[in-house]
Amino acid sequence: MDKFNDILYEVSDLLLGFVVLLVIVSTVGWQLYGWFEPGKAQATDKVATEITVEKKEINMEDKENENKKIEVKEVIRFEIKPGEAGVKIAENLKHQGFIDSPDEFLNMLKKSNLENSMKAGTYSITKGSTMEEIVHILTK
Repeated sequence: MDKFNDILYEVSDLLLGFVVLLVIVSTVGWQLYGWFEPGKAQATDKVATEITVEKKEINMEDKENENKKIEVKEVIRFEIKPGEAGVKIAENLKHQGFIDSPDEFLNMLKKSNLENSMKAGTYSITKGSTMEEIVHILTK
């Protein structure tokens, strides 16, 4: 009877170990598939942009306005995806031409204690905005 109990315990231990190993392998495999999925990687590299042009009307009856230029502002939609790291956000801002240096942007966030204040979403940023204005827009 003792031999039968020993065999039963060994088999149950092996079966339990196999189930635990299967759960671990499937969880890790599922996470790795999500990280390295080819279609998903291409989609995250693209930065959604939308250009909107704002125009000011000029009253031609007023002679002072004849000499003024029409001001056209380019507004670009900038998207922060959920879980996106600050470094990736800074690189996307540089790629879109909003900032010159990702490190400078990250240092400004750190000095202002706003490094954890950026939230996922879509933001409208005017081309030519200062770094302070961009930080303010992204941390509202």
